[in-house]
Amino acid sequence: MRKVRDGQVAATIVWSKTGGALRTIINGRRNIATGIFVAIKGKHLPMPWESEDCELPILELAEFGSPIYSLMAQPHRLEIHRSDGMAPLVYFPDLMISADGGFVDSVTSETPFGRAVLEWDPTRTAGRPRALVIEVKSDNDRRLKEPDYDHKLKLAEQAYHRKGLGFLTIKRTRDIDCVDFRPIREILQHKRTVVRTADLNAAYACAGPSGSRTQAGRVVEALGGGDLGWAKLSALHVRRILSVDVTRGFLPSSPVAILDDGEAIWRAGR
Repeated sequence: MRKVRDGQVAATIVWSKTGGALRTIINGRRNIATGIFVAIKGKHLPMPWESEDCELPILELAEFGSPIYSLMAQPHRLEIHRSDGMAPLVYFPDLMISADGGFVDSVTSETPFGRAVLEWDPTRTAGRPRALVIEVKSDNDRRLKEPDYDHKLKLAEQAYHRKGLGFLTIKRTRDIDCVDFRPIREILQHKRTVVRTADLNAAYACAGPSGSRTQAGRVVEALGGGDLGWAKLSALHVRRILSVDVTRGFLPSSPVAILDDGEAIWRAGR
């Protein structure tokens, strides 16, 4: 737990003691679609979601996206203390990610989140990763028209910025609908495929040095070919060893690049 201050705004960030999601959402009393997303980039922990057309796609994009290093749904509780002595305003963000600095600059400068994920250039990174707190909203969410809720989000943004955390509100029509999820979900369904050091070495030998590119079909053949080769390529992509460009689909011609920090991630045991 820690306090942050920004002018007249004082807030306390309360983190989960387990290192996972602070709240689970699913309680048996809700009449909306909810579920669990187990994320490799989230320490293999279950990530709760309560919106099949908004929160789940953003979790999928974050798990898939090469500019994103880690993610955690429902990561903490922000308690915004009020000067009038009233009870604190409580805010639960939907997601928190650690991502490439250039990517964070892009999405906080009006580039749609999904488009920024797909268009990120793995050969031109922008230095160390930065944290970004995310609020996910459907465009027809009635709270977006409530002045009190809008004011709470603005106070939360001030508190986060004071501690060096970016803040972003994502909307479905702007940030999600621009994405063809078919190749993304094709890769994600194979993310748990077992890959070994020999596979890593074969992929590196095929793809060449960091900054160069090859084609997915060549890497698949180096990984043994067939369905298993494609599954291994998928697993290496989600683990941020390689980055596959799927803007035109998950195809033999899809560009593949080695990520600079891929070997460090491998050694860390993701």
